[in-house]
Amino acid sequence: MNKINKHIEIVRSEKVGSGGMSRSTSDKVFEVLSSAYDSVGVSIITDELGLEALVLKKPDLVFLGSSKIRLATEDNTDFSYIWLSEYLDQHGLNYTGSDKLAMETNNDKEMAKFAIASAGLPTSPYFTALPGEYGLQQNLGIDFPLFIKPISSGGSKGINKDSVVHNSDSFNSKVQAIFNEFGTKSLVEAYLTGREYSVALMGNGRSLKAMPVELLTQKNSRGDRILCSAVKKEDTEQVVAVTDQAIKKRLAKLAKQIFRVLGARDYGRVDFRMDSAGKIHFLEANLAPGLGGGYFTRACSLNGVTEYADTILTIAELGLGHTDLVGSAVTI
Repeated sequence: MNKINKHIEIVRSEKVGSGGMSRSTSDKVFEVLSSAYDSVGVSIITDELGLEALVLKKPDLVFLGSSKIRLATEDNTDFSYIWLSEYLDQHGLNYTGSDKLAMETNNDKEMAKFAIASAGLPTSPYFTALPGEYGLQQNLGIDFPLFIKPISSGGSKGINKDSVVHNSDSFNSKVQAIFNEFGTKSLVEAYLTGREYSVALMGNGRSLKAMPVELLTQKNSRGDRILCSAVKKEDTEQVVAVTDQAIKKRLAKLAKQIFRVLGARDYGRVDFRMDSAGKIHFLEANLAPGLGGGYFTRACSLNGVTEYADTILTIAELGLGHTDLVGSAVTI
């Protein structure tokens, strides 16, 4: 088999606070891409000098394993971020995944919820809260129980058994706990008691493949089924195919609409939960899902993309095809 004459550079960061692709996943992606492309490299970026070196390599495609790089000040008292997509756009380099605007919107759960609600798509009622903002007897505008999570953290960080609250005391306690740990306000939503789903997406423009799965968890000590950080860490949830074709069709349609409203491209994941009446609501999206053994790759596998290599090669092909999509019409 003749390899494609392209240079692909995998980019990730091992810097604390940058997140992104692990070394083991990077090795797997490298192996797959090397089987199909002439030149594949790996750049571990920790600072602006690393980014400058990347630009000098002039790869045909940067396969992004991190969305941003955290930079500390000289005295380590503060830090800032460089969005890799924005930097690469400024230097004329092609890359996989969504641009800075989509990533920033998605990274702020309030902004994402507002965008989806403004588009007329279903998402549970919500508001944001800081410690002390609401008194013990104040009407919150949404009936208990409520679900509370950090406004910008992923991977279920900050989500535990205390995230479902049934009264003002537990509400204020959880909002304070999130502020203490993350230094941010909380996103507060009406708690949905129905089934939970995740939909992997791959594609661009009019061609977008949606791959739904259902996420099954056991009840915790308080009788709630939630995908908290402990459940994900212990990997005790089940990821199963959606067999009800009507639900599968609804999930796929909603996920595609949300992907496009967020301005996403190439690949991502959208999470949903039903209410007690069976109506599907948007929870959140992940426009840079892990490419190891997480929900995204498992959803691909359960929906007919049987080989891991197929997923990685498709993402690379989508990235290389961006220039062909300039000016193409997109509808939702």
